Amino acid sequence: MSEFSAGLPVAVVEIEGALGRLWEDSSSSKSRASLLNLVIYCEDLGLAEANTAQVQAQIQAGSTGSKINIILLAMVALNTVVVAAMALMIYKGRQIDAQQPGIDAVVKGEQQAQMNDKLNESQKVIYSLKEFVINLAGSRSRRVVKAKVEFELPNETARREIERRDPQIRDQIILLISSRTYEEIASAEGKKKLKEDLKSTINTTLPDEQKILNVYFTDFIYN
Repeated sequence: MSEFSAGLPVAVVEIEGALGRLWEDSSSSKSRASLLNLVIYCEDLGLAEANTAQVQAQIQAGSTGSKINIILLAMVALNTVVVAAMALMIYKGRQIDAQQPGIDAVVKGEQQAQMNDKLNESQKVIYSLKEFVINLAGSRSRRVVKAKVEFELPNETARREIERRDPQIRDQIILLISSRTYEEIASAEGKKKLKEDLKSTINTTLPDEQKILNVYFTDFIYN
């Protein structure tokens, strides 16, 4: 098997002469240049077209009737198509890469989210309401609940808003608890549902950024 050599680089203006020398080989075997002997690579489609036009002009400036010039013109035409396709693929690939966040962006986003969570956690405040003494439903005032209620709020602004609305919020709490029977609040599940109902009822009157996060019973006694 014969060895293959890539040969020597040839400047654009010297291509015609170099190919001519291949055909002028005095030996019995003849060399033939394939279209693959000439490949021009460029990521900029506009620049590739400009370079191709320059090569065409240089070729046509020579002897237009020569066999070498015809081959070169065919090679340049094929090269234009190949370069255009390659430039399009590179452009599409870069578009896809730009749309997909890199590892660094994902890590940075996760770190920022964790910092935001810590900041939000540090801003939370607890607001305590005065003690409630409320008659339960269906007991004819024989069953009474003594409860202390506290709210977990997202920030100091929310605390001030709750404080400003204290009379309305106390009224909502009294109406809700007094509508429950002893049987409805005696169990752990009943108390949990009462807290959820208090939270959802009061939050309907508050702005989104000032809504109650959690309701706590720090004291809950009934007879």
